[in-house]
Amino acid sequence: MATVRVRDGSRGRTYQVQVRSRGHRPITKTFHSLTMAKKWGRDTEARLERGEGVSNEAHKHTVEQAIDRFLKQRPELGTAQYNLRWWKREHGHVRLSAVTRAWLQEVRDDFAASTYTRGKGKKKTTHRMSAGAANRNLTYLRAVLAEAVRWGWILQNPASGISKLTEPRGRVRFLSDEERQALLKACQASPSRALYPLVVAAISSGARAGELLALRWSDVDLAKGIGVIHDSKNGEARRLYFRGIALDALKDLNKVRHLKSDLVFTTDGGTRYQYYNQDFATAREAAKVADFRFHDLRHTAASYLAQSGATLLEIAEVLGHKTLQMTQRYSHLTSSHVADVVDRAMQKRLGGGSS
Repeated sequence: MATVRVRDGSRGRTYQVQVRSRGHRPITKTFHSLTMAKKWGRDTEARLERGEGVSNEAHKHTVEQAIDRFLKQRPELGTAQYNLRWWKREHGHVRLSAVTRAWLQEVRDDFAASTYTRGKGKKKTTHRMSAGAANRNLTYLRAVLAEAVRWGWILQNPASGISKLTEPRGRVRFLSDEERQALLKACQASPSRALYPLVVAAISSGARAGELLALRWSDVDLAKGIGVIHDSKNGEARRLYFRGIALDALKDLNKVRHLKSDLVFTTDGGTRYQYYNQDFATAREAAKVADFRFHDLRHTAASYLAQSGATLLEIAEVLGHKTLQMTQRYSHLTSSHVADVVDRAMQKRLGGGSS
């Protein structure tokens, strides 16, 4: 809502307009004309309503500058750098004042309709970007713009409220017992001493790669086999459970930890282990495990839990899902467990049935 205050000073009468809107800071500007003041107030309210609020700082800074500052604050987001590099390359020159909700939707839709190539020579194939890839691409920039609001560079996040493109049901690809054994053997043979502990920790905890790479020894209790994520993707703290060979691998890694860093997973030089995907791809090929990404280790953890009798609610708690919607993809794996529970309960109360 816009309010106008009349001020009489040494330079005559002026009109100070202040526009307030829920979700961002008040905007103030002074005019010598009451008509101009009211018009500016109406126009500003309309821009904010459309999600196009701007500030003086927004005219000074670009998308590239915002991304660079964001990554300096969040270096653990190694996987996000690919997407954010795309934003820098394609739209880094754009001023934040020009980043509106309508523009972001247009960029997202164009990205979803674009194509990319795989392979070389006769094996070269063309593929269309998926709706999921377009949604994730916008999600990373949304996080940058949220920080830009905190810095005072923009008044509100223009990416807030943009609905996601409809995605097909997420896939559930998990390791068979044979694949797991082959993959872990290949990871143990990797020149990187952090790869094997990272992989078994991911299987045991169901944590995302970014969450594990941000984990510090001060957040890990090796005696209890528990780690703590203070700032997960859903904004809440979460416990990670390391059991069996995962806990053994972390204990071994702790014995040779680099004194220059408190991070659990580092390179031999003590820096953040952000290029783990290259080592993982090499191990995956050596193990002859096809169509498997590092993120599928998270699906593997959930699938193993489901097959061992965990409920969807328990799986959601381990994975850090706020709702059961994402966890539903594992429901078919819990069906036999549910049937056993019903059999035991009804056999006790009702008796009879087939033998």
